[in-house]
Amino acid sequence: MYFNAMGILNKFDEFKVMVADHKPDIIGISESHLTSTIPDSMVCLTGYQLYRSDRTARGNGGVALYIKSSIPSFQKCAPKDPNGEWESLWCSISLTKPGSILVGCVYRIPSSHYPNHWLSLHSTLSNMLAPTSNALSLCIGDFNFPSIDWASGISLDPAHSASSEFLDILKEHNLTQHVSNPTRHRVGQRSSLLDLIIASPSLTVSPITHSNPMGKSDHDTLFFSVCVEYSSKLSNTVQA
Repeated sequence: MYFNAMGILNKFDEFKVMVADHKPDIIGISESHLTSTIPDSMVCLTGYQLYRSDRTARGNGGVALYIKSSIPSFQKCAPKDPNGEWESLWCSISLTKPGSILVGCVYRIPSSHYPNHWLSLHSTLSNMLAPTSNALSLCIGDFNFPSIDWASGISLDPAHSASSEFLDILKEHNLTQHVSNPTRHRVGQRSSLLDLIIASPSLTVSPITHSNPMGKSDHDTLFFSVCVEYSSKLSNTVQA
């Protein structure tokens, strides 16, 4: 389960109901809008481990991951943007095969074709998503690249723009983006595909289900599953 919350605290009761109904194993949230003044106890879910990366340079932004406590996981160290123009959060989940899956959640602010922050985010994505012999990758988030035509895999932005170089990262690391329909809808504006689910080719990702936005968010809630083996159990389907 993944969604851009545009602030989770004022939607938390609705969020808990949706989690109780769907029982996802992994939940990714972008634009969490959490700060250091909001303790984990205010946004915790029973049966889940909470990981978060709050924006510190200015308001809003931020990402969070909830992973079921029954699934072995730990947070990986990753660079942060000191200017608060992007956030990323990365957690490793222990698997029976091939060894682990790296789950990332990313939020990047809307920007120009050549944003100042792109070099640091490019480096982080390239390093964290680089394939290894015993780990798979699953990255979800709002990347704010409306200019990418995912049907053709081409960016409508100029060459060497952030969106074009983002596509180059996916090609270089042999990653697949699985969302094909628009995810953000705002009255008076054209719907756009901003929220992405990116996975290693050996991860079997189910068709993506779009559900209503949470509260007053204008982003769809996305549901999907991947087939992995974790703990001592075989052929588990991890639902997100």
